[in-house]
Amino acid sequence: MTSEEIAKKIVNVASQLKTEDNEVCISELCQRGDDWNEKAKAVNIELKNLCSNSNLSFFLCNNENIIPSSHLNNSKLHLNVKGTKLLQNNFTNLLNYWCFDIACKYNDCILEGNIDDIPQSPDIHTSTCFSDLRNV
Repeated sequence: MTSEEIAKKIVNVASQLKTEDNEVCISELCQRGDDWNEKAKAVNIELKNLCSNSNLSFFLCNNENIIPSSHLNNSKLHLNVKGTKLLQNNFTNLLNYWCFDIACKYNDCILEGNIDDIPQSPDIHTSTCFSDLRNV
């Protein structure tokens, strides 16, 4: 199967899950430590292209920060404990960004969509935007 065919199948599954009431996100494939790493990179390029032309978000979850020599087990395919924690942090960062963005839009906040402002302004969002969003 080509990289494009693989990416199309992934996007097809994600599209079937998308409704008006949810967001669907496709995670970038993690780097591999074997001969298939180049194909995984090519699939990621195709996923980015397909998602930019659809109603889906592409999670650039910094999976590029998962380094095969440090974050994979001996199989060079599966994440080790350190790699699993890093992937978890990548997903957590995405969810925090989405929650931040939604809370700011709901409250017409001046920081809307600027994830870089979260660490500098946590009290503003904790006490105002996020608490108000829970009442929706």
